[in-house]
Amino acid sequence: MSIRRHPLPRSGRWMDAFTGWTLSVLVLGSVVLAVLLWSVAPPSTLSQVNEASYQAPDSVATTYASVVRPMSMVFLYPGGVVRSVNDYDQDAAAFGTAWDAVQSVLENLTPAEVTSGNTTTWDALQAAISAADATNPGTSTQTAGGGAIEANFATALPWSVLWSLAPSHSAWDGKVDPLVTTLLIVPGGTTQIWLGGPQASVLELSVVLGAAGAALTDVLQESNGVGEPMVPFTSDLEGLPCYACYVPSQLPDLAPVSLAQAGEQLSPKDLAAALFPDPLQVQEATESGAVKYTDPDGKELIVNNGRVDFTALVPEASSSSAESVSKALLGAFNYVNEGGGWPPESLLSEMQESASGATFGFSTQYQGYLVLGAPPPIAVTMVGGTPTSYQRQVPSAGPVIGTAQPLQTATNAFNFAVAQVRLGNFPGAPKETVQAVLGLYPAFFMNDAVLEPVWVVEVVGSAAAGNGLALVDASGAADGNLVEFISES
Repeated sequence: MSIRRHPLPRSGRWMDAFTGWTLSVLVLGSVVLAVLLWSVAPPSTLSQVNEASYQAPDSVATTYASVVRPMSMVFLYPGGVVRSVNDYDQDAAAFGTAWDAVQSVLENLTPAEVTSGNTTTWDALQAAISAADATNPGTSTQTAGGGAIEANFATALPWSVLWSLAPSHSAWDGKVDPLVTTLLIVPGGTTQIWLGGPQASVLELSVVLGAAGAALTDVLQESNGVGEPMVPFTSDLEGLPCYACYVPSQLPDLAPVSLAQAGEQLSPKDLAAALFPDPLQVQEATESGAVKYTDPDGKELIVNNGRVDFTALVPEASSSSAESVSKALLGAFNYVNEGGGWPPESLLSEMQESASGATFGFSTQYQGYLVLGAPPPIAVTMVGGTPTSYQRQVPSAGPVIGTAQPLQTATNAFNFAVAQVRLGNFPGAPKETVQAVLGLYPAFFMNDAVLEPVWVVEVVGSAAAGNGLALVDASGAADGNLVEFISES
């Protein structure tokens, strides 16, 4: 059977051509419209940001070692000369040189030298401090040779964290992993290293360092006259020692400082690109001025006027070893580095371990003084190598409020803080015995929109209640006002 084809009439061919042109116009229009829409808010743009190089406008590039740095370095010299430096202004170069030298000492240690250390007390550590800066009447400047360098951290660090600072070290697998709040190094033919920790526990090491020890001695000599003059503080409360405590020989004039209401200028889209593993799965929404991102795995990011709240659902780990804490801290550092960057003068100020993971709080310093607050400006919770929470609200300093005035004396602040802790008058803090004090220093407390000068008294309580920071008003006009108690248990 043959099929006969009939040609279309002229009118039919015209209609067919018209239909073809119409379809072409519609297709072209849809393409143009799609391009315009995707250029406004394409999900794929979340994958177009170079995560490794992303930095928030107000942040600065930093290193892992700088974030876990001490809040202060103390130079102890024969003749009773004590100087303190921190990573700020004209002292920054001396601080950096000293911190590098300390890291070099740590890198030259072996696991056997650490695990064979002698467990001793803070009384022994304090005796080593007194010997390093033994008073020599008539000597007003430090003499050549001798002395010691002391590093004081804002929070107790597991030894495994300090060990991990050395690139040549493998993961710490020692049987002991003491917490360290104060690191004292007395260079010499045989270098003495003291690891002072909470609960008044101390580990003493005796090692032969060679070049690293000689470099530390050079740092002491080259830092002649650098830093703020300090004097050792001695408690006048019977039976209550204040270990490794120093106060400025001349109390600084400090005033409250206002904080800018607007937060960091962070790009929500760039943050989402850094924090979500699969940008194509991310959904974006706007709620009451806040930008919200979610993905099918349960991750959620909310960015609102510089405040960042990120949460993720991750199965809890069954346990957390000391080694995993150091790995978790490095993971938290990398996470912040990619997700917003580091504000100037950032450092680790809090650390809480749990059965499932660890939470790290990062603070800043203002004019060299530690800034404390509840919660800290940056906090990251790591579980099983994965961040489950990332909170960030970093304020910027505004104008000074009122007139700067000298701080109240360290003795008044010390006695008042200890008395109030013993009475249980700090809100939310238990009544505590206070067995010793491991730190006394001026700082700032972030209270709503104001940085308030405070004295910080780091108290050692019973084993059950743990340690804490008792903050009292540092204003010279104040007879004594409670500010906050930050638990470190």
